[in-house]
Amino acid sequence: MLEFNDIKKNVRLRTKIVATIGPASSDEAVLTKMIQKGMSIARLNFSHGSYEDHKKTLELIRKVSKKLDIPVAILQDLSGPKIRLSKLEKPVELKKNAIIKLSIDDSVEAELHTEFVLLPKLVKKNDTILLDDGYLELQVESVGIKTVVCKVKVPGIAKSNKGINLPNSSISISVFTEKDRKDLEFGLKNKIDIIAMSFVDSPDNIKPIREMTKKAGLNIPVIAKIERPVALKRIEKIIDAFDGIMVARGDLGVEVDPEFVPIIQKKLLDMANRKNKMTITATQMLESMINNPRPTRAEASDVSNAIFDGSDAVMLSGETAMGKYPVKAIEMMKRIAIAAECSSLYNYSVEITNFESTDAIVRGAAEIARELNVKYILVYSFTGNTALKLSKYRPPCPVHAFSSQERVIEKMNAYWGVYPFQIPQTGSTFEMIEKGMELLKSKKLVKKGDSVIIISGMSPVKGATNMLKVSEIS
Repeated sequence: MLEFNDIKKNVRLRTKIVATIGPASSDEAVLTKMIQKGMSIARLNFSHGSYEDHKKTLELIRKVSKKLDIPVAILQDLSGPKIRLSKLEKPVELKKNAIIKLSIDDSVEAELHTEFVLLPKLVKKNDTILLDDGYLELQVESVGIKTVVCKVKVPGIAKSNKGINLPNSSISISVFTEKDRKDLEFGLKNKIDIIAMSFVDSPDNIKPIREMTKKAGLNIPVIAKIERPVALKRIEKIIDAFDGIMVARGDLGVEVDPEFVPIIQKKLLDMANRKNKMTITATQMLESMINNPRPTRAEASDVSNAIFDGSDAVMLSGETAMGKYPVKAIEMMKRIAIAAECSSLYNYSVEITNFESTDAIVRGAAEIARELNVKYILVYSFTGNTALKLSKYRPPCPVHAFSSQERVIEKMNAYWGVYPFQIPQTGSTFEMIEKGMELLKSKKLVKKGDSVIIISGMSPVKGATNMLKVSEIS
């Protein structure tokens, strides 16, 4: 007989939820509910919106986060060299077998335009052009100097700024564009917490971002979005170079046969987790909730399987950016994630490569927590690295992570099962531990007699983690 685990009330979500902020979610009341319901990471998509819009959104997120006393990490998603349709006055209906024009010149009369000037040079007769993650398909009929004439093979509604994919063409474009450079300058100035780089195809892609963050005196994690088949050929080196990966199944699913996407997803997540890197699974997770208050059963299975596969975080895109039900989408994502985490099927484990002394300590903490009735694991971390390493061993109880560094607190909020708190820097480890305990007591998260595991270093500095202690709250 198949039995289901009883999900107790007030079970804490441990898989982190990334939600894209857009017109549907930039209202203070909506954003407040999204944070309360489980959004840990707010994604700002720099393929859309002005700096003025993004600045208002950033300030609003910080304001609401501070008001609720719930940390939120802000992820800046750089647009990269994605080929997109230009802005349309209104959506354009493309009917099956209709002949339409796609032009690189706005002054040319055409149904669709793009600013990608190389388009006529990269396509030829009978090539396929895919729009909006492959939902619309065009076949090239003829190619002019500024205009490509196409027949509509798969009809649909073309919308502003939607992506263009050229599966028959080999495109060689700089991954870090001039727009990305300006966008990142804005992001660094406005204290974003995580950077996502689009269309990564080489470990060297990260160099200009590292140079900019170093020049700004910042240590910000950079996530490689895996969207192109060429990235798979160099994936191990890419994972080594970056701080994490995002399995971006939209473009990847367009350029790779769909039957291989689930296999690629599992392998990428496993490889990144083995190397102590952050992992996000993204795109079309609850897409039907853009228009409907409930997801399909297939979408619920997709989210659950991404968690079983070892995702630290799962991401919502259009569901929260422009959908009718942004708060319900967060609620549903949370319900699915908690059900997966509480299931007897959830037994994700990973063998870390490049095993270090800190790994031995955090793995030991996770194993002890499984054997004893431990309420929490408390981690004192200057950089957040110890908390990340611990999260990879999927401990059975929540992790409360403490740091004196505000930017570290926001970053740690992206780690699986980690709930960060900021405490003042002190002169000794024991003082920091005491302040952490006092904070938990004040928030009524612990009570007398609770068993906890403490992980720290004998000195409160970077790279000093060397202590594990089982303690009882007095």
